[in-house]
Amino acid sequence: MPPLLQPGDLLIATEAAELLRVTVKTLERWEKAGKLDAIRLPGGHRRYRRSDLEALLSDDSRASA
Repeated sequence: MPPLLQPGDLLIATEAAELLRVTVKTLERWEKAGKLDAIRLPGGHRRYRRSDLEALLSDDSRASA
């Protein structure tokens, strides 16, 4: 059984964009390109897993090093 989500595990688009230092539009493009997964809520809003964002940051920092 996967671990339960804790407060702060899911970020709204603006929080995710701030963490990655990109725009919300860039998040949408990355999602469309398959670079990033988003959880879609019934109303169409997106939530991003903090662990996915941190993995993306880690991958990018390794690529630029």
